Amino acid sequence: MAKIPEIRPPASSRLAFQGTMTRMRIDLARLIKSQLYPRLSELRLQAGSDFGMRQDSVVDDVAVVMAKIGLLFSQLHPDGRTAAEVGVIGRSVHASASRQVGKQLLAIGVSPASQAGANASLLQAFVRQNVLLIKTLNHGQVGQIEALVLDSFRRGIHVSSIKKEIQAKLRVGRARASLLARDQVLKLHGQFAQIEQVDAGIEEYVWRTVRDERVRPGHKALDGTKQKWNKPPVVSSRKGVRRAHPGGDYQCRCYAEPAMPDLGARGGEKQGAGSAGSTGTGLFAMAAIAAAAFLFGDKPEDDGF
Repeated sequence: MAKIPEIRPPASSRLAFQGTMTRMRIDLARLIKSQLYPRLSELRLQAGSDFGMRQDSVVDDVAVVMAKIGLLFSQLHPDGRTAAEVGVIGRSVHASASRQVGKQLLAIGVSPASQAGANASLLQAFVRQNVLLIKTLNHGQVGQIEALVLDSFRRGIHVSSIKKEIQAKLRVGRARASLLARDQVLKLHGQFAQIEQVDAGIEEYVWRTVRDERVRPGHKALDGTKQKWNKPPVVSSRKGVRRAHPGGDYQCRCYAEPAMPDLGARGGEKQGAGSAGSTGTGLFAMAAIAAAAFLFGDKPEDDGF
């Protein structure tokens, strides 16, 4: 039997997604500098040394400025344009997964048999989910900066210090946006791989990691185990049980190697570790966890890869 090839999400798709997110973050930073910064001294003076006495008017004025920033940003990046960009990325990921999984299947003597309907549904879900995530991330950043400005007024700090804190907040936002883009491409690639294998009649797979120092312990324990597509394995049992197939967990770079039912153990393959339970998840259930991680500064306890 031919060696079953490894599969990897296309770097070009990840970079394209990160590029889209970076352009948005740059535009948001420019709007903050052009719309908020010229008003900061005036607003800081308006707040004065006794912010409590002037709180209502200052809060209202800051809210007006930030609402304008949000509106201008939405005009620069309407949902339709974002959906089109994300759709192109999604189709690129699908083409890569289909090609790579096809080679895996041929290596075990199985002909690829992808169903266009399932792939189309997954792509549509990917676009909808990520348009929402991107909008939430960017508009959430506007809200965070509004809160930062008001808190700075309460603390009575200088305008120059307020600008430094805003820049620090924007840097954190850019980092989270980049991680979000990477995470979503990994998830989509893993789910397309699942569809390609299941459509070809593959019911089981061997979990494979990339076997480097960044692989988290829970995923390392799964490396080489045979799993069922209808029973995602436990990837973490800390802070509640979390189940996922390769690529489905937070920032997961693992992949599924198709296994025929009669192949038996081979190449370090182990049987069934952690494969109990049912899926109980939607197309992008893990994306909700990722969104919470990026937006609220928290992330699952196993934050390796």
